[in-house]
Amino acid sequence: MKIRSCLHLAISILLLSSLQHGCGRQPDSSTKSTKPQIQAQQTVKKYDHAIDRAQLGEMRLKELLPADAVEYVNAASDCAHWSGEEPYDKKREREIANKSKQDCSKAERLKKQIETKYPAGSNTSAQLSLIMKDIEEGNDAFVWNDPERRSGALSEYYESNAQTTIAAVDRLVLQNDKGGLQIQQENIEPIMKNLDRLSPDTQEKIKGAAEKLKTALK
Repeated sequence: MKIRSCLHLAISILLLSSLQHGCGRQPDSSTKSTKPQIQAQQTVKKYDHAIDRAQLGEMRLKELLPADAVEYVNAASDCAHWSGEEPYDKKREREIANKSKQDCSKAERLKKQIETKYPAGSNTSAQLSLIMKDIEEGNDAFVWNDPERRSGALSEYYESNAQTTIAAVDRLVLQNDKGGLQIQQENIEPIMKNLDRLSPDTQEKIKGAAEKLKTALK
């Protein structure tokens, strides 16, 4: 399968650009294509609702781990959830026991598969260990840990929150709702620290919203 894929790739490269490089190798950076490059314009998604932290956590898991490892993390989290539930009556006690057995059995089965597929020392195993440690400690550090600022999930999160904050500020200013504006003041602070994750249009609008908040809350 890999040989066929390489052959198809090599043929495509030869037909499209006539560059002389083999399958799996990077083209010479000094080689310039004679064809004009057309940069696609990205359409900014419009959000009616902000992405919340729970949604962001799931999005980040999918960025950081392969699908089967994400499934294991979710199963392990469900297992841990039921162990902390309160059996306030017999019916609830049976429900907890059944759900715990179901989810914990699934988590154990997936764990064995994951450990076989991603042995200790692999990148996935290392990443999974860090994430599980955070989850077990009730910590969401893995969600926000993006020092190179490459996370598409975090960009979506801040973009959605910025767009909804802009709309909320405009509405609350018209209503002269000081309490609501104070809440938006708290919401806007982390967004302003992540302007580089926003689309250019949203960057300008959120700066305008910040100025409106400053004036309205004087």
